[in-house]
Amino acid sequence: MFDALNSEEKSADYRMAVGIVETLLLEEIERIIAEAKKANDVVRAGYHAGQLLRVYPQAGFTHSRIINEITAAAAMAKLPVEISRVE
Repeated sequence: MFDALNSEEKSADYRMAVGIVETLLLEEIERIIAEAKKANDVVRAGYHAGQLLRVYPQAGFTHSRIINEITAAAAMAKLPVEISRVE
């Protein structure tokens, strides 16, 4: 399929695919926060970041960036966050 595309078209397709994966990852973070809020629980940022890196390895996010995204979302939801190593 990609053989017939020129490099500009391949680049656009790649950017679109990365955008879709990034959107899925951010939606997953929203789900994690919603579940923690519903359970009135602490958000385990390191644990969830490790899980998300395994599920979305090509999303272009580093472990630190995912932790930052989770921490920011938890702070907006007024939830406590436990920042720990990947489990």
